[in-house]
Amino acid sequence: MKIKDIHMMKLWKKSVNGVNEKYGLLAHRLFWLCVLGPILSAVFLAWFYGLFSLPFDRSLSGVENFYQRAKVFLGVAALSIPIGATFARVHSSSQNARNIVSSTEQNNFRNALDHAQFFEEQLSSHCKQKEKGMAAYHMNKDPFFHYKLLFPESMNGSFENNKLEGIVDQLLIHISRHCSQPGDITAAKKINDKIEEVFQYLETPIFIGWQRKNARLITPGYLSVEDTSFETTENIGENLHLYNLIGEAISPLKVWKIGLDLVDHNTAYFINQAASIIEDYETNFLSKVVENLDFESLKDLDSDEADRVLHQKYIECLDLYKSKGNSIKLWVDAVATDQCF
Repeated sequence: MKIKDIHMMKLWKKSVNGVNEKYGLLAHRLFWLCVLGPILSAVFLAWFYGLFSLPFDRSLSGVENFYQRAKVFLGVAALSIPIGATFARVHSSSQNARNIVSSTEQNNFRNALDHAQFFEEQLSSHCKQKEKGMAAYHMNKDPFFHYKLLFPESMNGSFENNKLEGIVDQLLIHISRHCSQPGDITAAKKINDKIEEVFQYLETPIFIGWQRKNARLITPGYLSVEDTSFETTENIGENLHLYNLIGEAISPLKVWKIGLDLVDHNTAYFINQAASIIEDYETNFLSKVVENLDFESLKDLDSDEADRVLHQKYIECLDLYKSKGNSIKLWVDAVATDQCF
């Protein structure tokens, strides 16, 4: 569109004032233009074509003669009725649309406040029942802040969180890949990264005291002066770190599900299945990998032997996961139908 055309459109809108649902029908310039425009046009055309120059005749024949000559102009003037009615209908429709939008916005706002209050009450109850993880405890200290992180579009009537749901979905996919790739340290690190991404999104710290580098140190249960810690391989250390870290990922998922139970059963179901998968992964896979990796079992092994022990632990658990492939949806279906583990 040319600059000149844009300027003309702005001038037109300014002059006729358009359709504004905030004001009544009679306050619109455009309405009066629709009503008076055809009438004034008919008067002008009648004058231009000399209708007013006809001799005045009060007889019926004079009236008939006037009608025959003026019917075109009368037809033009009569257009004011349908054009005015059309504008009135447009104005009414615009007002109805605005009322619907305003009502929807108000309903969304009230629903969001009610939902936030429900979320806060349920979160508080959730954390008081029993220990639900440090992440839930941290979120309960400022529930409304985390409510806005979990439901950023609630004021607009949407309780979806596609970004966080995508992170969780990728986490489960990496879990699936880790279970099908024994001994792959890269797969384990990707799970760690996705767990950290969940906590970063929720601005919730991960309450795990030890770091990844310290996870390689396996120490006896009761230290004495003679005892020394055993530094295992990076692969074992990564799985030990993941074993201690992944349990905390379940806590914010359960909190998220609390808010979804009331408004979005499908996503709540997905989050519930995701938590179940992570729990099963921790219980039936990671725990089996690391359960016997104590000081006594590893202190006499060299790095290659320790790797073989870890690999054997993976092999023992792989059959539980191979049939699920890399599709997270199959995992969810398996958990839902009690076919998994």
